[in-house]
Amino acid sequence: MLMQLTYKRTDLEWFQYYAGLYIRYIDCYRRLEDCYDQLAHPQKRRLLKEMLENAMVRMCEVKLNLVRYSTHTQVVQSDFINLDEVVMELKLTPRVLEVPVPRYFREDRKDKIEERDQLVIQFLEDYHGTAAPEEEVLDDRCVIETTSETTVRIIQKL
Repeated sequence: MLMQLTYKRTDLEWFQYYAGLYIRYIDCYRRLEDCYDQLAHPQKRRLLKEMLENAMVRMCEVKLNLVRYSTHTQVVQSDFINLDEVVMELKLTPRVLEVPVPRYFREDRKDKIEERDQLVIQFLEDYHGTAAPEEEVLDDRCVIETTSETTVRIIQKL
């Protein structure tokens, strides 16, 4: 009869495992993001964008596991995890933990802003007949005469 040995990891071992995995996913994400930015072929960009989104989702899943297994510190179940020791063990710099905002977010945003502006112009033309809104004339009642005497008095009061 064979005896089957089972080894259960402690929370600290799982934390170490997921911390290393999280750092590697951040590195992969950065490399994919750089490739996406430099790629000109539209079909390949679409596929690479999907890969980027999958990498971001997986990073979030790994981060959730990091939060779950971060029981070795005083702050339990916090979204802010201290990975300094893991970074030092891997002989990396703290810059490795910075997750940049994807560049395609900014590209998509520009397209949506232009689309929104054209939609607003179309609505204005449909409902008001003109593209420009009427300008409102504001009457300012707190007008100060700007003579040299008044400016000197204002400066002296300051």
